[in-house]
Amino acid sequence: MARLTCEQCVERFGDFAEARMPPRDQRATRRHVARCRRCGALFHAYIAIPRVCRKATDFPMPAQLRAILRRLLRADGGPLDR
Repeated sequence: MARLTCEQCVERFGDFAEARMPPRDQRATRRHVARCRRCGALFHAYIAIPRVCRKATDFPMPAQLRAILRRLLRADGGPLDR
């Protein structure tokens, strides 16, 4: 396979991160990410974003809000005891 362009490489990030591409394409993408500073930085940011978002939103729900949601779920006939 010919060398990837940056655009081609970025288009593959999702499949590459989830190992959903043939080994040959994985190798080409890995090579490009290792050699290209810009794509390397973009890829590391791409894989970090979900982790950062989970961490930023990982906090306990305040008891008062939980009580309000339970009342609303009961009123709508939704799941009660979760």
